[in-house]
Order: sequence, then C-alpha cells, then structure tokens
Amino acid sequence: MRMYRRGNRTVDHFIERFDLSVGPVPEFNRANFRSTYGRMAARGLPLREFEDAHTRTSELRNTYAAELETLIDKLLAPRGFWSHTVRRRMRDHTTNFDLDGDPETDTDN
Repeated sequence: MRMYRRGNRTVDHFIERFDLSVGPVPEFNRANFRSTYGRMAARGLPLREFEDAHTRTSELRNTYAAELETLIDKLLAPRGFWSHTVRRRMRDHTTNFDLDGDPETDTDN
C-alpha cells in the first residue's frame, strides 16, 4: 500500500503541476480481469472470490485511473508499455521465465 499511496500522490502532483483536466474513469474491462484472475488461480495463488476481487480491484483502480489516463494522454506515453501486452511483445527479445524460474515453460499467450 505504501507504493500505491506514493504513486497516487505523484500522479496527483503531476496533474496539479500541469493544471490538467481529468476526464471520466475509463472502463474496467471485466474480461481482462477474469483472464488474469484465471491465470493466478491456475498457479494456485490464494485469491478472494471472483466478485469480491473484481469489486475491490475496481474500487481501488477508480482512485487513480482517470488521472493516470490523463497523464498518459498528456505525456503521449504508449499505453501498451505499462499493460499486460508488454509480455507478449517482449517474447521475441528476451528469454521467458515462469514464476518458478524455469525458462521457456510459460503458458500465458
């Protein structure tokens, strides 16, 4: 939570410093969340029930998503770089490791 608070504060400072107008909170894609949740469950990670996890994640995300999207637009930062699609694009350039550290055994596509 410390990193969350610091990150949130940093984004707020940028928004204030550059006097940016913040738009609406972007949609929280339930299908993407379900996919990620499923991969974590398949790895045996302890998880909350799906609906509870989705609700809590959405509530947390709503505290920073609009500001972050505004900053991304203002800075012209490539959206794909900070999203889950990075992993797919990086496969051609790096060796892929699963969570146990075994090379080339990752099943995420």
